[in-house]
Amino acid sequence: MHTTIEGAPAFAYLHVDLAAGERILVDRAAVISRDVGLTTRGLRRFFAVENGAASGTRRLTLARACPGELVAVPVAGELFLRKGALLAMSAGLTRRRAPSRWLRIRGEGVVWLGGFGGLMPYAAGAAATVRAAQLVAFDAGVAIERPWWRRGEARVGGAGRYFIETRSLEALRP
Repeated sequence: MHTTIEGAPAFAYLHVDLAAGERILVDRAAVISRDVGLTTRGLRRFFAVENGAASGTRRLTLARACPGELVAVPVAGELFLRKGALLAMSAGLTRRRAPSRWLRIRGEGVVWLGGFGGLMPYAAGAAATVRAAQLVAFDAGVAIERPWWRRGEARVGGAGRYFIETRSLEALRP
């Protein structure tokens, strides 16, 4: 599988070139085009796309509904993503619902995620107070202090990475 992110940062989209027999799990709403010869499996929001051809490469193109940046995030263990941020993930990963508005991704592979505006990565060990609504993803080793939902803020830090988006869709609501 070969992937490229184009149109970055504001209007990013992801090209996924699948060789024969390769597959990827994608968000149904993110698919903007796919070559003939790519097959889909699954009827829910997330489904597998596979190149069932005997040879050759087929292309799948994905994008989020709102403008913003896309990043490829390597996963080795556990990553939590806000619902709506997941664009696609490699076949070695599993997805489960977690409490509240989060998805739990487990395994080894790559996740492609997006945010509204830019995505700011914070390295393991970096501590910050962030707007809770703009927290997009975090590793299992990240600590989030409890009173964050009342004030709209979260104190985030610990042994894992986390990502926040630079814009908020909530700000667009009247």
